[in-house]
Amino acid sequence: MTTTKVRVLLTAAMAVIGIGLAQTTAVAQERHIVGSTTSGCAAAEGNYGYEKVGYFGGYAGFKIWGELTTSKTCSYGLRLQMKGKAWDARSERWVGGQSWGTIASSVTSVDLDSSLIMKDVQFQICDYVSGATKRCTYVR
Repeated sequence: MTTTKVRVLLTAAMAVIGIGLAQTTAVAQERHIVGSTTSGCAAAEGNYGYEKVGYFGGYAGFKIWGELTTSKTCSYGLRLQMKGKAWDARSERWVGGQSWGTIASSVTSVDLDSSLIMKDVQFQICDYVSGATKRCTYVR
């Protein structure tokens, strides 16, 4: 085999290895997200990041991080809410995710860093009026 053929084969092999690594290496992503209630009285915005850390129970699981800051312009209260499923290593299943949980109920900044493995994570901002959560919209 000539030196040129060996170089071509080595280059092709390295390209295949590189493609394989690219497909298995998790790539972190971070983006700016924002949302406001349908009344325009409450809002949330910030950065949200996630990185695939593997497969659990047949589904991709993610490490999440970031920060959301809430604001309001009316006398109504607000609720910043989150839902998503977390991997429970003991029971080896995904848990939660059926209902919204409040992570902020005032003008503040919320740290989204989590040691949990998550999937299907969503955020919404809502007005809180007379003890009820109303006029919610997604924070995306």
